Amino acid sequence: MYVRKFVVIYTSMKLFKLSLYNSIFTFLLLFTFLLLLLFTLLFVPLLMFAFLFTLFTIFLMLLMMFAVLMLFLIFFLILILVSLLIVFLVLFMSLLFARLIMFALLVTTLLLYIVLMIFAILLVMSRFVFVIVEFLLLLILILIEFLVIFQLFMSFLMLLFVMMLATLLVLANLLLLPVFLFLIVVFLLFAAFITIFMLMVLLFVILFLILIPFFLLFVSFIAFMLFLLMLLLVIFSPSSSFSSEDSSCSSFFFAVT
Repeated sequence: MYVRKFVVIYTSMKLFKLSLYNSIFTFLLLFTFLLLLLFTLLFVPLLMFAFLFTLFTIFLMLLMMFAVLMLFLIFFLILILVSLLIVFLVLFMSLLFARLIMFALLVTTLLLYIVLMIFAILLVMSRFVFVIVEFLLLLILILIEFLVIFQLFMSFLMLLFVMMLATLLVLANLLLLPVFLFLIVVFLLFAAFITIFMLMVLLFVILFLILIPFFLLFVSFIAFMLFLLMLLLVIFSPSSSFSSEDSSCSSFFFAVT
């Protein structure tokens, strides 16, 4: 009788210990499953936000690339227009200055011709008195014609200088054009690299969004299988342990008695 009580108490302790292990393991499995479920519910919106943020970043990169390209083109067009404006201003000022000099010299020449005619009339009246004055007036007239010729030569040099300045400005623009094109190509390559990198990140995020539910299902399936295995162990282990422990305790009791 005492042996049976000892076997019942011992078996009850073993069953309690097994049920305690089973409860702890079941709680851990349920807690793990709830954590996975909570992680899924929290992580999917974060992944969607990362997906939308990646699309927004790609859109901003494309917009910035287009804006910088337009700024380069506008700056180059402004540089060409300023160069042409400087050329036209210098040409206009040189031509205006040349026309003013020509007008002044022509007026001066006309006035001297009028004075010469007056002196010619006076020379007819008294030829011997104004011979020296006539000679000086002829010298002045020759000097004025020389000045007119010199002014024409200076106008030609001014026009040549303006043409050389325009040619230099055009050449400078043509030399700056490859630099701007190189900068544009470098920026486009950088923007393309950033865009490809962002697309790769986006692809990784999409793959992660696709694979994370399968991973969670796999983990949940493993947890469920472990739960079934533990349940089978709880169902089948106590009876076998009880019978073996009962027989061993009985044999021990009969051997002692």
